[in-house]
Amino acid sequence: MFRDLSGRQELLDRANRLHGQGRLREAEILYRRVLLADPQQPDALALLGGLLAERQRGTEGNLLIRQALAGRPGDPALHVALGRSEMKAGDLGAAEACYRAALQFNAAHEEGVLTLAGMLLDQGRVEEAERVLRGALSHESDGPAVLRLLAQVCERLGKAEEAELLYERVHDADPEDLAVLLALGRLRLADGRPGAALEAFHGAVLLDDGAAEVHEGLGRCLVGLGRAEEAVAEFRAALLRDPARAAGWRALVTCLLDLGELESAAEALDQAAALVAGPARWKAQLFAELAEAWRGQAAAERALAALVKGLAQDPRELSLYRSLAPVLRANGRAGEAEALFDFPRLLLWRQIREVPDFPSPAAFNRALAQQLRDRADRRPAEAEGADAGQHGGWRSGELFGRPSAALVALERLVRAAAGDYLAGREGLDGNPFLAEPPTRLALRGRAIGLAASGWLEPQTRPDAFLSGLYFLEVPREIARGEDAAGCLRFYDAELQGEATRFETLRPKPGLLVLAPGYFRHGTLPFRSWRECLAVLFDLVEAAAGEAGARGASRG
Repeated sequence: MFRDLSGRQELLDRANRLHGQGRLREAEILYRRVLLADPQQPDALALLGGLLAERQRGTEGNLLIRQALAGRPGDPALHVALGRSEMKAGDLGAAEACYRAALQFNAAHEEGVLTLAGMLLDQGRVEEAERVLRGALSHESDGPAVLRLLAQVCERLGKAEEAELLYERVHDADPEDLAVLLALGRLRLADGRPGAALEAFHGAVLLDDGAAEVHEGLGRCLVGLGRAEEAVAEFRAALLRDPARAAGWRALVTCLLDLGELESAAEALDQAAALVAGPARWKAQLFAELAEAWRGQAAAERALAALVKGLAQDPRELSLYRSLAPVLRANGRAGEAEALFDFPRLLLWRQIREVPDFPSPAAFNRALAQQLRDRADRRPAEAEGADAGQHGGWRSGELFGRPSAALVALERLVRAAAGDYLAGREGLDGNPFLAEPPTRLALRGRAIGLAASGWLEPQTRPDAFLSGLYFLEVPREIARGEDAAGCLRFYDAELQGEATRFETLRPKPGLLVLAPGYFRHGTLPFRSWRECLAVLFDLVEAAAGEAGARGASRG
């Protein structure tokens, strides 16, 4: 069929080009023409085998690649081709074995290195991918593709300084790699070096002035350099190129709020709400910030309008409720403020009288208290990384998810109280936060031991739908005291002196308290040599597939 090998190679090259263009049927015909002339041609066998795998004919494709390997068993490219075919067939173990076989024959084989590392990353095996890539570097396989992927791995592992050095090596080898310049800019910004980041983004804008990410990066650098007015122009340029870019709208609105340009911020946020599909928490958070800014200018109507728009985006965004009651009152809508923060109606507190599987509540409290004090994850409240809202004493790590008889019993008590709460509160449909409970609720919790003069700052818990406490041990000075020292207090807003309404509850052992997640709550300082021991818990919307989550209903 061919007078010389050059004609055969030319045909193979044509087939490979068609294959790369996605013209699989035409490429298959040419590969088969090559194999008619030379049935053992390994490149044609391997390429046709890969093409057949793409066309869902993996068994036939595997046979052809194995036939090629029989003729050239030490060819790493053929092992990689077989691995790709096994991947398409869904046999990840066989594919990994093929990629590793390729590297046994040539540890610096770039395609084998990149394919194996990429597969490991897809499986979340980041450290193994790092070892593969570093192994390639030790064998002098340091092409830009290997360096780039290792830089990305270092980013994922938090090795930002090394990632930056690797990206710089890639940039030296290929100054027109836009993705590398963007990565350099991102890393330098995260490291607090907006000037160095600006240099990278300036290089990126020369390569692609039409990329929204480039202009957004320039804007973030300018913000970091204190040049907010110029940053606004760059953020607007990014949004001209990509009007649905959520990150760009967030950056623009935040910058305008920082500049005090509230009219422009409000206009931009309305545009974002219209152009970026679907409700989103970030929009609700920005509406809350806008409302606070209007409130600071005594523009109560504008503040309320912003809060209403925020509630439409996410009715359970806690930041919206921090100033909602005062804003409603300032607009002459005190009745609605009272309904949202009707403490007697919206708080549930009950004294536990019976705990299944325990002879008495006191026995339950003793058993659970001992477990909590024996936990290895106890640490001082002031320890690094601890909750900044707790002063004095100690706290534990996450309680639930490590089953014990006492913790299982506590979870049942909390979930029973939550079910009663949702079933027994009339008029919840008019409450935007509580009207539609999450389909499934997960329980989170930690123990706190408040020492003498210890207290909890007023706070809301992130993502909580319902939040509360269960008290195990309470000093006599609190439980029988005549003043409010050590008591639990709920507030209707940020602390603002006489403008803030509150409800005070006196803790006792066995008291369980439940409240909507938007109620700010804390405890007051107390003096006693005894410890106040409690469990803080939250019922939050469960992630898909989360273990231990259960349905929420109103009965």
